[in-house]
Amino acid sequence: KVPGVGDSAFAARQQRTDAIRKKKDVDLLKGKKAKQKRKFSNPEEKKKLNKRQIRMLKQIIVKDFPFHHPNEHDFLQSLDTVKIDYVDNVSKSKPTLRQYFESSDRLGDILFFPFGKWPVFAEENNPIPKRGNLSKVMASDVQKGVKYYPSLRVGDTQELCIVNLMPMLLSPVSVGGDAHQPGFQSGTDWRYQQIKTGPCVCIRSTSEAKKKLENYKFTGFCYGCVKGEGMASQENWIATGGASIRGFNAGRKKVDHRPRHLLCLENNSNQKIFLKWCTQCHTWKNYSTFLKRDEQNGNAITKLNTFCAVCHRRQMVSRKLQNLNRNGGAAAAENNNGSAYTMPDSPSPPVVQEGSPPMAAGPIAAVETE
Repeated sequence: KVPGVGDSAFAARQQRTDAIRKKKDVDLLKGKKAKQKRKFSNPEEKKKLNKRQIRMLKQIIVKDFPFHHPNEHDFLQSLDTVKIDYVDNVSKSKPTLRQYFESSDRLGDILFFPFGKWPVFAEENNPIPKRGNLSKVMASDVQKGVKYYPSLRVGDTQELCIVNLMPMLLSPVSVGGDAHQPGFQSGTDWRYQQIKTGPCVCIRSTSEAKKKLENYKFTGFCYGCVKGEGMASQENWIATGGASIRGFNAGRKKVDHRPRHLLCLENNSNQKIFLKWCTQCHTWKNYSTFLKRDEQNGNAITKLNTFCAVCHRRQMVSRKLQNLNRNGGAAAAENNNGSAYTMPDSPSPPVVQEGSPPMAAGPIAAVETE
């Protein structure tokens, strides 16, 4: 045997095998795309699909919240009624939101910005979606008196990372017991903690910086404070005893239901405004618009949705349509004039807190599960 000859022959065979497999994968993908394209190539089929989608969207009533709507009451209520869809390493069970924020296994914190030290927010001028039926349904809703509000993002005027503003870490503190113990009666105080890392001086508003940030360019964080590098690393968080701000996406798995950082803005009346990032429309939205309520139980908060109410509606309809088409139920739904696909879990109307300013009408709000 000549040294190396057998190895070369094996490598050549492996290369040919990989090329054949790759070609098969490409052909299979092309076949699927062609099949999907043929599926709705008929104009009548497309028309019927659009009608079904519009009817399903109209079945779900969306109540939006203004960006600046004070919502401390909603946040406090959700602490003990919302469960996070993951198993905590300490309790070995799905924690409540309160338990999550008290757990060392959490990935997100609450960043508190006092009045006068807010990030610079700007109205979204390129709303999602740019096409489809949702915008038509929303326009129809507005004519019926349904109110939608502007979606805001951290604008380019905020040149530096929002960690440059030195937000404090805000933590809900259980009063009167341990939230992990049975029979715990909720009571909450707030703990404010200064971060020990100093301000971040990275620029996040240039075209180059935003290109690297991709879908997170409007969070207000720089690239390092999204990825979890340098001062935003997990190692630094441990070294500072939890007194630093970790990366927005640091430590996340491919499918991870643990909430990221929330923002909390203090207004000029010392009221708290909690904000959550919507990973569908890529904007900061009022926390209350992510909450699902039980109308049969006094509008009790039961779930914290991943997407805001506007995007959640689109996702529900999209999944329902996929299931109907996959299971051959689209024709039955069409024949029954929509009765075969009654949409569940419609978001409930908002509960306006006592003393809160009226929710004035505004432009239509912008509309991926990770």
